[in-house]
Amino acid sequence: MNQKLSIIIPHYNRPHYLRTLLLSIPHLEEIQVIVVDDKSTEYQQEYECLKKEFSDRNIEFYDNDEIKSAGTCRNIGLRHATGDWLLFADSDDYFMPGFYEAVSRYFNTEYDIVFYPPTSIEIETGQASDRHVGTAKKVQDYCESPDWKNTLELRYKYQSPCSKLIRREMVEENEIRFEEIRVSNDVMFSMKCGYAAEQITADRHVIYCITMNKGSLTNQMSEEIYDIKTAVFFRRFTFLKERLSEEEMKYMEINGRIKVFQVLQNGYGMKKAFQLLKQYRRYGVRFWDWDLIPKIFHYIRVIFEQILNRRRDRKYIVK
Repeated sequence: MNQKLSIIIPHYNRPHYLRTLLLSIPHLEEIQVIVVDDKSTEYQQEYECLKKEFSDRNIEFYDNDEIKSAGTCRNIGLRHATGDWLLFADSDDYFMPGFYEAVSRYFNTEYDIVFYPPTSIEIETGQASDRHVGTAKKVQDYCESPDWKNTLELRYKYQSPCSKLIRREMVEENEIRFEEIRVSNDVMFSMKCGYAAEQITADRHVIYCITMNKGSLTNQMSEEIYDIKTAVFFRRFTFLKERLSEEEMKYMEINGRIKVFQVLQNGYGMKKAFQLLKQYRRYGVRFWDWDLIPKIFHYIRVIFEQILNRRRDRKYIVK
């Protein structure tokens, strides 16, 4: 039988959450589920038991014996994928009831990407989280008005690969892969898919739930992780600058001002801040412009939100 959908899941040390995710996926022959373990060091016996529990389902388990990275795991999944369409999921998240009906309606369409609004919860309390709000708003705005600005928001600012239905043929024809790095491995994948997609659309149906739990933001505060994210920032900026119009780039507002604040907030020192400014000059990233003056209160608000978010997420961060 021709498989319609391949669901790719990187896994690391979370078989109890992975079980919830797998149970949220219908047991259908037309769905191929691919789980790639990223060199787990804990709960290995539980993981083996889980593999046996789901041995009667169309679930393929692989091990990552290459560079340790969720990006590597996703690339391994892409090598084994046979479905016409792709969905990506993190092992501690899960799909919402009725998600398959919401995605299967697009299987015979000409779209290359269908965007869906996610939701989110805090695992410990079961209460709603706000981690999904910004992403969900991009989808809702496009559904209400699919103009060029909201199209840019979906194509280039919806950076997670999750809660998107992606045509596999488009990914393969354009040789799009994830970066095999510790964090932000999905940013360039999403950028390239957004650019390569000839036709996109959005659907209001919520198909995916992001869970927040201790360890969800592992290593988020280390300087090494900051440097990796900064390098991705410049790759993303260069990619878009080479492909978007001046008006589109102006709307994207990739000016790096918040990243300078993050250097100071994280205590990396003025020397690193000046080095970052030198990189901005090298890559052509705008930092100072007269438009900063009328937007000063906007940036103060964004910085204040960053501080509040850091305090809010403290319990989820493992250094």
